[in-house]
Amino acid sequence: MIEPLYAGIDSGKLGAVCALLQDRSITLCEDTPTIGGDKGTVQYDRPGMRHLLKRMLTISAGTDHPWMEGKVHILIEEPVIKPLAKAPHKCGKCGHVDWLMKFDKPTVIAAQWSGFVLWEGIICGLQEFCPGLTYTHVRPSAWHNELFGKVKGGTPKTMAYNHVTTQWPAGPWFGPRGGEKDGRWDAACLADVLIRRIGGAHGKQGETGDLPL
Repeated sequence: MIEPLYAGIDSGKLGAVCALLQDRSITLCEDTPTIGGDKGTVQYDRPGMRHLLKRMLTISAGTDHPWMEGKVHILIEEPVIKPLAKAPHKCGKCGHVDWLMKFDKPTVIAAQWSGFVLWEGIICGLQEFCPGLTYTHVRPSAWHNELFGKVKGGTPKTMAYNHVTTQWPAGPWFGPRGGEKDGRWDAACLADVLIRRIGGAHGKQGETGDLPL
């Protein structure tokens, strides 16, 4: 039986992918695939990212169907960079060179956007063979408001931690040495938001699993 998965992706190099079933149980939660060990040499593992997507499709398809028939719906967090004080107050998407030059450390901005673009490109490449693979993206402030509401006090990271440890107390939220895996927190929250969008606040199956691009 084909069982849809709902996945959230924090697209940073320290980000993660988390996939939930309709009942919100975690079926996969892993860090973003990267290669290289030193901080300055870490790069995205493109084949690893593609393999992770194929694994989710395989889980969805089950043993009776080929992986290409799996159904995986994905919500990707879109990077938003705050401009310098001399730049316009409104945050930009860095879609043009003139905007990019108004931000501090343009190379850092490019690195943050590269993961988002890579995930989007790999997903689009697989969609030709996997019609059940859909995605959309969301700004951090939008999903924060959807999941946490406009709560005064506390940072989004703290609220994400509180949410995942309450919803999934035994989840993989810390590394083997106890380090915080906040990319996994955000990825799980994104997957939860996606279930609410498609199936309603209580996760009931909606009429369609298609997402707008």
